[in-house]
Amino acid sequence: MTLKEIKVNKPKSNFLLQLKHGIKKPLCILNEKMLDDALTEEQKNAIKEIPFLLNKEKVTMFYPGSGIDLLFPILYLNKITDAKDITIIFADQNIESETIISLMMQLTGIHAYKKKQNKIIFKFKTKKITLIIQKENVFAKLPEEILEGYDFYFERAFDLFRSSAPDFIKKAIALLNENGFLITDKKITHKYLKQISTREELKVLGFYDELGIYEKVTK
Repeated sequence: MTLKEIKVNKPKSNFLLQLKHGIKKPLCILNEKMLDDALTEEQKNAIKEIPFLLNKEKVTMFYPGSGIDLLFPILYLNKITDAKDITIIFADQNIESETIISLMMQLTGIHAYKKKQNKIIFKFKTKKITLIIQKENVFAKLPEEILEGYDFYFERAFDLFRSSAPDFIKKAIALLNENGFLITDKKITHKYLKQISTREELKVLGFYDELGIYEKVTK
C-alpha cells in the first residue's frame, strides 16, 4: 500500500509563528481529516499494532530519502518510544524547509515553531521535536548528528537508491546504537541485526515489501 497524495499549501511565513496557540501550549492533535486523506483504513489499523521499542528520554531518528514524509515518522515515534526529546534527521536533496513547515502545520494543527538554520523545532503532544534537514548527498556525507550514534534508522521506498551505494547501509548500521532499531520495507540481512516479530497487520505499511523491524544486537 502506498501513501495517498497529500496537497501541501505554502506557509504564510517562515519565521516564528505565534497564532492562536503558543509553543508552550500547542494544539497537540493530529489533523484527522488529513490522516483520513493520507492513509487507507488498513494502514490506520496497522499503525495501532506498531510495537513499543525503546524507553529513553532523548532519541534520534535518521530518515534518508525522506521527501516530505513527516506523517509516518510522527506516527511511528508516537508508538515506538516514550521519549520527550526527539530529533528527526531528514536527508533528501530535493526538499525545502518551507514545504516541511507547511506540512507540519497542516498535519499537527500546531501553528507555532522556531526555525534555526537547517532546524525546525516544534512540540507535539508532550514531545519536543527537532527536525533537521540535510540536503547534501547522504551517500557522500552522513549527517553529523548520527556520527556519535543514534537510535532509529527509518526508510520507505529507499532500497532502489541505496542499492547503488552498498557501503551506505553498512555505515548506517555501524553507527546505530546497541539495541537501536532499523525500520525498513526491504528485507536486510546483517550479522548484528535481529528481526523483531510483528503482527500480520503491519505488512501493509511497507512500500516495496512488508514492513520489517530489526534490533541491533552485537553481544
